[in-house]
Amino acid sequence: MWTRFFEVSWPQCKLREPASQALLEKCEDELNVSIPLPLQQLLRETNGVADPSNECLIFSVEEMLECTEDMWFNTDYEQRFQPFVSLLFFGTDASDNLFAYPILGDKPDKSKVFKWRRDNDSRMYYADGLEQYFYKRWKCLEQGDTSLWDQKLSCKDFDDYKTFITGGGGADFSPDFAPDSSTPGSMSG
Repeated sequence: MWTRFFEVSWPQCKLREPASQALLEKCEDELNVSIPLPLQQLLRETNGVADPSNECLIFSVEEMLECTEDMWFNTDYEQRFQPFVSLLFFGTDASDNLFAYPILGDKPDKSKVFKWRRDNDSRMYYADGLEQYFYKRWKCLEQGDTSLWDQKLSCKDFDDYKTFITGGGGADFSPDFAPDSSTPGSMSG
């Protein structure tokens, strides 16, 4: 499903070989948190995604584990930043900001993506799930404006949103992948 999404909607992205189930389980065991199903599904198809300018949209499982552990346990951050233990980090941008799922109890919320800004330690809502996250990252690259979503904009403010998510009508995604579902950006599970 995700490989097809990238082939149709953003073919310039670089995909890696799939992650093994053992690697996903190792990551979950070490972090003591479940990887959200949409991210698990993506990692089973490609163990990381880079955009056309080689920015890391999705970390590999190893990078996700390393980054999340570093953010959670790095003692140098204790004096400079609020605690990070409520975030599961999975991607970054050219400004070294990080993207993460918020963790509620022992489970990340698969329907929300937050952006942590390194310059001011803010944690802001960024997207409803991975589909919207990819659209927003694509739109920033297309517009040449990394701060595009720091404005009061919605994905639906752009005519190409639905086309990007559905791959121009040519992609065959599950009904849970549709952008107009009652829980935007979340897939079943």
